[in-house]
Amino acid sequence: MRILLSILALSLAVTLSTGATIYRYVDQDGNVSFSDQPSEGAERIEIEGSSTYTSPPRSPRRERPEQPIEEEAAPGYELVQILSPADQGTVRDNEGRVTVRAETRPPLRDGHTLALLLNGDAHGEPQRGYSFELTDIHRGEHTVQLVVVDADGQAVAESTPHVFYMHQASQLFPQRQGPAGTGITPGPAQ
Repeated sequence: MRILLSILALSLAVTLSTGATIYRYVDQDGNVSFSDQPSEGAERIEIEGSSTYTSPPRSPRRERPEQPIEEEAAPGYELVQILSPADQGTVRDNEGRVTVRAETRPPLRDGHTLALLLNGDAHGEPQRGYSFELTDIHRGEHTVQLVVVDADGQAVAESTPHVFYMHQASQLFPQRQGPAGTGITPGPAQ
């Protein structure tokens, strides 16, 4: 039955697209059928071609006037971020070493450097590199942040501050084992 209805629908579509006469027939059970052949009791329907829609022409694309970008007038950075340590992450090192890695987009411009703030204070000298080595960081919570500094010493961009936690093995509990590969070397487990 479905195949028959599909064939009828297809023939109706072809007939509608070419413009012709079709016949609509309703049987005693109320089923409606369409045909291109007349039959007794069928209603004749004239089709005058298919309905079409023509979209309006597209308006021409408006070109924006090009504006020269002056590096000195717009020294912005779309991204200044700390890649490591992870925000709210834990660093495990008994000697208190932490490597802070950074990224800027676009790369640092001529005359710009990165300054590292550790717990709100400048740490070391601003540099062109993207990696900072911290030493003697004691256990507990610490905050690091990067600031892009121009040749005049003015901050032009900064990262979101990252909080990290320094974990060091305690001398109070020498029998505890640290996680494998963390550099925590307490005594053997019992």
